[in-house]
Amino acid sequence: EIHQYINSNMNIYINDVFFKYENNTMEDMKSINELLNNEMIDIETKRKIIEKEQILNDIELIDDKSFSDEDSDNEETLWSLFIEENKITPNYYNIIKYYNKYKLDDKLVSFININSEFLETDIILDINTCDDFIVSVVENDKINDKSFECIVNAISSNYQFDEFDFSIVNKERSSKILLSSKIDIKFNENNYNNLKNNYSDLLIKFVESNIKEFYKIMDNLDYDDALISNIISSDQIERGIKTDILCKCKDEIQFNNISQKQNIIDFILRGRKYINISYNILKQLFDNTLDITKLINLLIFQSPILNNEQI
Repeated sequence: EIHQYINSNMNIYINDVFFKYENNTMEDMKSINELLNNEMIDIETKRKIIEKEQILNDIELIDDKSFSDEDSDNEETLWSLFIEENKITPNYYNIIKYYNKYKLDDKLVSFININSEFLETDIILDINTCDDFIVSVVENDKINDKSFECIVNAISSNYQFDEFDFSIVNKERSSKILLSSKIDIKFNENNYNNLKNNYSDLLIKFVESNIKEFYKIMDNLDYDDALISNIISSDQIERGIKTDILCKCKDEIQFNNISQKQNIIDFILRGRKYINISYNILKQLFDNTLDITKLINLLIFQSPILNNEQI
C-alpha cells in the first residue's frame, strides 16, 4: 500500500522527500532511469531531478523516452532535458549521439554554444561517419563563431560542397566559410552566382581562393568593374594571372570609378611591357581628371598594340 501510495503521489513525494535534502542525489543509474521514466512525474519535476544530479559522462546511460509537455503542445525527451540542463559531459561523442537521434535542434545548438571551450580537443571528426553533422553545422549560423571554428577545425580532411546556398547563412558566417581551410565550396557558375546574389562584396574572397578556376570560366560569369579592380588590387593573386584576366575582360565592362581607373593604370605601368587589353577598356582609362603625365606614359607604354587611328 505504501508503494502504491508513493506511486500515485509521486510528485508530492519527490518534492517533500527527495528535494528536502540539498545533497540528496542518486548515483545508481537504474534508480535515476526508473524515476525519470515514471509517467506519474511531471516534466518540471523531472527537470528539477536532473538539475540536482551530477553531470553524466555518457548520454546513452539514460533510457531515453518522450513525454508530453502540458504547458505546451511540444514533446520533451529525457535526452533533451539533460542537454538543456547541461548535465551531459560536453564532448563530440555525446553531441554526435544526440544529433543522430534528434538532429541539430535548438537545444543542441545552445548546448554546443555554451560549451565551446570543451570542443577544443584533439578529437577528429571523420567526414565519412560525421558527414551529416558537419553539413548541419556549416549551414547553421546559430552556432556561434567559437564553436563553429572548433568543430570545423576538428574535421579530418577538407570537406567539399559541390553546391552551397549562401542565403541560408548570414554574411559573417559566409565569410568564415569562404576563408576556412577545412571547407571547400566548389568554384562553379552556380555557386558563384549564388554568392553574387546574396553577398556580392564577398566574391573577391571566393575568387582569390579559386583564381585559376575563375579565369577558366570567366566568359560564362557575370562580373563587374568592382570585382576586376579588386582582383588587380589583391595581394593574394600573382601578377601573371591578373594580366591574363585583364586581357580576357569582356569589352562591355565599364570602369566608371576614378580610383578603379587609377588602379589599373598603375598596374599596367608597373609591368615590363604593354598589356594586350581591349581597346574599349583602354579608352576608358584616359580620363582627363587623372594625372596627365601618367596618361601620356600609358599611351607610350601601350602604343605597340595601337594603330595610328587608335592613337
